[in-house]
Order: sequence, then C-alpha cells, then structure tokens
Amino acid sequence: MKYFSALIFAGLIAFSYAVPIYNIGDHDIVSREEFDSEAFAAREWQDVERRTGHFASTNSGQRTAANHFLHDAHRLGKLAEAAKPSHQVKTTHQNNQFHLDRQQPTNAHGYHKVAVQLNRGSPSTIGQVVLHKDHKVGANRIAKAMRHSIKRGKEVHVSSRKTVANIHHNQQRSAAKKARQQAKMKAGMANAAKGNYKKGRK
Repeated sequence: MKYFSALIFAGLIAFSYAVPIYNIGDHDIVSREEFDSEAFAAREWQDVERRTGHFASTNSGQRTAANHFLHDAHRLGKLAEAAKPSHQVKTTHQNNQFHLDRQQPTNAHGYHKVAVQLNRGSPSTIGQVVLHKDHKVGANRIAKAMRHSIKRGKEVHVSSRKTVANIHHNQQRSAAKKARQQAKMKAGMANAAKGNYKKGRK
C-alpha cells in the first residue's frame, strides 16, 4: 500500500511539472504566431508605403519653385495631358528640378494619380492629386488642388461622387434654361411674323 501511495505521489509531482512545461511551450507557440502575423503585417504596410511613396520634406524656396514649374506646365497644356485617363505612366513636363508625371495608370476603380516630383532625392513626391476618369474636372481646378498638395505635403483627391452629381445637376439646369430661351425666341419670332410685337397689340 505504501509502495502504491508512493507511486501515486511521484506521478502527481511529475504531472505538476509537466503541465507548466506544456503551457509554456503552447504559450510560446501562440506568441510566435502572433509575432509572425504582426511582422507580416508590418512588411505588407512597408510594401504599401513604398508603392504609395512618402512626400519629400521641402522648404519654402522649393515649394515656390515647384509652383512656378506647375504654372508653366499648366500654361503649356502639360498638366491637362497628365490628367487624362490612360493605362500608361507618362512624364509630360520636366525642367532641371522637377518633373510632372501621370504617376499611376487608371486602375480598375477608374482612379489615376498625377504628381509633381523632384528629379533627385528620395522620397521625391512633393505634390500629388488623385483623379477619376468619370469626373469632369478642368485643368484650373487640378492646378489649384496640386498647389494645395504642394503646400500641405499631402495627397489631394479632386472631385467626389457628390461633385459629379452636382455637375450633372448643373448640366441639366443649363440645358433646361437653354431650351426655355429657345422656346421663348421661337415664340417671339412667330409673333413678329404675325405682326404682334407686344402682347395683345399689333
């Protein structure tokens, strides 16, 4: 009986040691999995950052020079060319300091990017706007958005679904106004042909 009790006692001691060891091993596996997952997420974020591109840190002189460059590109029609939807990345204007790119081809969602970048240095982006192929946006507005991006050092989205709806609404109003004016003119010409130059009088 004593021998049997000793065996049970020894077994309990062995089990008490085994449980913490098992738990430590299991905890270590979980921690490693979590670490690997976080490390993978960090690598993915870094990849996104590399693809997106950080903005260069610029001084007031560089920003002024970039705005002059943008003004020339706008005046020569190069900004409008870069803003056109396309499946090609293209440099449309360049001088000894900067270049203007259609930086990203039109993607599956219809968006593309236009950027002003430094010729040398990394990161090189100092101004960037995002456009949509279905948004009817003039070059003046794109230039204004790009100047804001250069000033703030942040990407600017030009137009939105609400803006597109407003554009469509304004177009409808303009068409209705034009139709009313044409109808009024036609009625006036018809009255003039009858000799009715004023309402109710000949």
